Amino acid sequence: DNLPRLQPIWRARWPMWMDLRPASETLIGVGADLMIMSPSDLEIRSSFPLPPHTEFPNALAVSGDHRMAVVGTNDGVLWRMDLVHGEIRGEGRISGSIEALAFLDPQGQRVAVLADGLRIWEADGSISPPVGELPQKNYAGQFSPDGRWALAVDNRGVGGLYEVPSGTPVLSFTVPFTS
Repeated sequence: DNLPRLQPIWRARWPMWMDLRPASETLIGVGADLMIMSPSDLEIRSSFPLPPHTEFPNALAVSGDHRMAVVGTNDGVLWRMDLVHGEIRGEGRISGSIEALAFLDPQGQRVAVLADGLRIWEADGSISPPVGELPQKNYAGQFSPDGRWALAVDNRGVGGLYEVPSGTPVLSFTVPFTS
């Protein structure tokens, strides 16, 4: 119902809008910064700037209790954001572009990261090496809404469904396209 109002807000405030997630009575999006919007009137309730050196945020996840968010970038930077206080509560860095993020618990302590394979980002800041048999480069991927499954397809069209956090393949397939 609010689509006519969305376009002007998008043009004015989110010129590089990359991801949008529904949360408890809000919409949370990432672009040049992290924004929380009202879904009824699309007004921006609050906005949290990302650090100045953050470029190309392209992945976003919101914890089950809607108190935390994580943002991932094309250059492998991870930010853990406290949405209640508007503060950054953790930073991580890995070697690959971050494709997708998902919380593995409602409180936002553990985060699954699809980048150069499947990794787990712990609350203490440690990031596991890639686990399982996911592709480690040239692929696109996404998590299920509950974070239990990862779907990945490489640039040759070979893909699979993987269990999270182990990375164990559940299903393999080949798609008839490679883009």
